[in-house]
Amino acid sequence: STSLPRSQVFYHCLFSFEVNLGTGNTRIRLTNPGEQRFIRPKRIECTVMGELALDTSVILQKIDRDELISFSRKLVRTPSPSGNEEAIGELVAEKLKQIGLETRIVGGNVLGKLETKGSNRTLAFCGHLDTAEVTDPASWTRDPHSAEVDDGRLYGVGSADMKAGLAAQIMAIDAVKRAGAMVSGNLLFMATVLEEVVREKGERHKGIIELVDRGLIKADATVIGEPTDLMIARGHKGLCNVALATKGKSAHASLPERGINAIEKMAKLVLALETLKLGYHPELGSGTITPCVIQGGIKLGIVPDACQ
Repeated sequence: STSLPRSQVFYHCLFSFEVNLGTGNTRIRLTNPGEQRFIRPKRIECTVMGELALDTSVILQKIDRDELISFSRKLVRTPSPSGNEEAIGELVAEKLKQIGLETRIVGGNVLGKLETKGSNRTLAFCGHLDTAEVTDPASWTRDPHSAEVDDGRLYGVGSADMKAGLAAQIMAIDAVKRAGAMVSGNLLFMATVLEEVVREKGERHKGIIELVDRGLIKADATVIGEPTDLMIARGHKGLCNVALATKGKSAHASLPERGINAIEKMAKLVLALETLKLGYHPELGSGTITPCVIQGGIKLGIVPDACQ
C-alpha cells in the first residue's frame, strides 16, 4: 500500500483502473478504492506495475496555472448549447494540435490521440463540449458568457459542467508532454457533443454514441472530468427517460361535465409520483424522479383531451 497526498490526484471513474502516479516512481493499479461513493485518496492498496519516467511533482511543475485559467475562460466565452458545438469543437481541436496530439473531428466529437511504442494499453480522458441552453440571461446575476473570475471562482454557463474539466484534462496532457514524462501506453482524449440532451432518432450528430458505433473508443480505462468536488466517483446511477400520456374527451369549457379533462388526470398522476418508493444503492444513494416537460390542451375554452 502507499499513501497519496490529496492534492496529487483526483479521478472520476466508472470502474477500478490502472493509473500513473508519482509515488515512489511506481505505476499502481487501484484494486479497491473504497466502499463510499466519493473517496478521498489518502491510502489505496496497489500493485507495482512498472516505472514512471518522472515523478509526478515534476509534471505538476509544468502546469501553467495562468494558461489553464485563460483557456477555461475561452471555453466559457464560447457558447455551446447542445446541437451548436461547432465553434467550441474547433477551439478544442486547435488546442490539441498545438500540444502535439493527432486530432480529428467525428460527428462533432473531437478526438485526440497520443500513442507510444511501449504498450498497447490505452487510458481515455472524456468530457462533453455542450451546455444546457441559457433561456433567460436577464435572470443571471452575471453575464453567462462573460467568464468573470472573482475571488477565485470562474463564473459562466458550463464553467463547472464541464468546461473547466475539459481544460484541466487538456492542460494535464500538455504538462506530461512538456515534462518529457512519456510512459508506456496510449492516451485517447474525447470531447463529445449532445451530452445534455436526449438524442432523437435521426439526428445528425449522435454524440458519443457515434464514436461507439464506429468502434473508435478502444480503451482499458476512462477518466471522466465531471465535477465531483475533487473526489473519486466510481459509479453512475444511469438514467431512463419516460413519457406519460393521459387521454380525455373534448367539450366546451363552459360545460366541463360533458368532457374529461386530460390535464386534471395528469395532475393526479404527477402528484402520485411523489409516493413512489425508489431504489437505494449504498454507494450511489436513492433514485430520483423528476417531471421535466408537460404539454396539454389546444386553446382556451376547450376541455383538453390529451396531455403528456
